[in-house]
Amino acid sequence: MKRRKFLQQFGTVSAIGLSGCVDQGRPSSTEAGEVGNGDKIPIYHWLSDVENFDKFKDKRKSENVKIKVGVDNGGEPVGFGPPAIIIEPNTTITWEWTGRGGEHTVTEEHNRDFRSESTAEEGFTFSITYTGETNIWYYCENHREDEMKGGIILDL
Repeated sequence: MKRRKFLQQFGTVSAIGLSGCVDQGRPSSTEAGEVGNGDKIPIYHWLSDVENFDKFKDKRKSENVKIKVGVDNGGEPVGFGPPAIIIEPNTTITWEWTGRGGEHTVTEEHNRDFRSESTAEEGFTFSITYTGETNIWYYCENHREDEMKGGIILDL
């Protein structure tokens, strides 16, 4: 994502955050990431240079979510697809390798609570059922310099 686009979205987040408009206890815009546990802006900063990120995909009604590993990100197969989602607690997230872009990992950023093996095998999967209480920042160890990163907002 280009810096200008990030700033445009950040402005939207700020405006929505200040408006205080909520529906049934939830903010009116899931596109702005206005759910979760308090670290919405940092997760946007984490994703600001990820070319294939434009908004968080709302997956709150899904018990099982699939994320592709090795999708287009700035013209190269070094991305997660989708790179950013919103989930509820106890959602199972499965990353599935496309076989493109070489070897990839899925590694949690802060505490390294999870880490897949490094592989290029098409169809390989790595799953977690997330029961934590914080948002998740993750990346590919082999392509971090290519901004192969993702984020998950946990809607508590």
